[in-house]
Amino acid sequence: MSKTGLTVDMNPAQKLVSVERDKDMRTVAVISLNRSPTNSLNRKVLHDLITIMDDLEQDYSYKGAILTSSVQAVFCYGLDVAEMYQKSFDKFRDFWKALQDAWVRLYTSRLVTIAAINGTAVAGGCLLALSCDYRIMVKGPYSIGLPDTVIGLTNSSWVFEMFARVLGNRQAELSLQLGLEYTIKEAVEVGIVDREAHPKKLMDTCKEEMTRWLKIPDFSRVRTKRMIREPVALKLTGNPEGDTQNMYSYISQEVVQETLGKVLKKISNPSK
Repeated sequence: MSKTGLTVDMNPAQKLVSVERDKDMRTVAVISLNRSPTNSLNRKVLHDLITIMDDLEQDYSYKGAILTSSVQAVFCYGLDVAEMYQKSFDKFRDFWKALQDAWVRLYTSRLVTIAAINGTAVAGGCLLALSCDYRIMVKGPYSIGLPDTVIGLTNSSWVFEMFARVLGNRQAELSLQLGLEYTIKEAVEVGIVDREAHPKKLMDTCKEEMTRWLKIPDFSRVRTKRMIREPVALKLTGNPEGDTQNMYSYISQEVVQETLGKVLKKISNPSK
């Protein structure tokens, strides 16, 4: 597994994202990423996540959602590098729009969203976790962060805006420019993670926290959430095509494509 947050998974038969109603908390959905071995985010994963979020958003029997992973010790290692390597603008735009839409759905959802981070969550994995209202991560030798710059990639301004809301401007600047990854202890200290949990008690801890959130009346909580988050989302929703064009202009540079090619080759042949 790459610590860069760029991965490729090959198993088209998998159900890439699943959702079920929690057996104890009937107003809560449990959404699981299932693209082993690394839960890398490709168009299919993102579209499945968007569909699930849209369905839950329209079903008012649901008040909350827990986002987690069925892959042991892995929450998500980030974007699928194959979606960005040697792609035409139209193909890249389809992928990037799916990422944009998935983020907006999570970040502005009326649902109480809790990330149950069962392992490493870097790059796109960290993005998904940060999109949730609350983040609980298991204790262990795992990391979380946005290390994109380490291999020559960059983040959009809306990612920085969200990150800065969590860490503060200065720490977010340092983190993104240096491509920092945080241990669970460090992540709690800087605020990327709100709480840690024993691996066997992760879901119980999430349900305990969900109970606290669900005591707040929806009409006041949702209004407050949107008041806080919609200005951040506007960084993207105000000009999504411009964001896509800017990112494509960057990743289509020869030096970046060469880097992505090397990463792809390394992932495909990890023994070399």
